[in-house]
Amino acid sequence: MAGIYTNAAGNTDGFLLSHGRFTDLSVPGSSSTMALGVNNSDEVVGVFVPASNANALEGFTWTPQHGFTTVNDPHGIGTTTVNGVNDSGQLAGFYVDGKGNTDGFLATPQG
Repeated sequence: MAGIYTNAAGNTDGFLLSHGRFTDLSVPGSSSTMALGVNNSDEVVGVFVPASNANALEGFTWTPQHGFTTVNDPHGIGTTTVNGVNDSGQLAGFYVDGKGNTDGFLATPQG
């Protein structure tokens, strides 16, 4: 299970609860991290607010092996949300384009 909670300092953090173990997820340099999805390999996806730009949202993936990776759609203008990941590692989400439209995406990992 992945989700969102308010930590002791009053900040919004994401979390992973897997096999009875709680993992706090806070993207380094962010003011807020929200975990929105998880797959059977404990890859967590979500969105964070960079401390340097409170008006931006950036997507992320997190794995126990590799930590955080930022995900931004190349057509987005400061807003990318990743809200799903399947067991093949495909990411689903949405972004805001240069015309202000919200567009969906599906990203397939290379390799």
